[in-house]
Amino acid sequence: PPYSVPFFPSGKGEIKDIVVEISNEDVLLTTMQKQNYGIIFRLFNAQNTENTANVSVLGTNAKISLAPFEYKTYVLKNDKLFEMTK
Repeated sequence: PPYSVPFFPSGKGEIKDIVVEISNEDVLLTTMQKQNYGIIFRLFNAQNTENTANVSVLGTNAKISLAPFEYKTYVLKNDKLFEMTK
């Protein structure tokens, strides 16, 4: 089931350096955290259809695919993106 997102930014702020860029507005960045082994980030597909997106994190690019209402967690380590699995 979908989760609610508890923030609604106005979009009126000044854009600084872009850290994460996602090509699909239906794919949301929900978490980003620096760890000893890399940077963890979690993406969420906010639609009830499968979605794909080109994701750029600190200049490292990947094409990702998400099922309806799916979360996926990735780690950026040594300029490579890895999907974290259970």
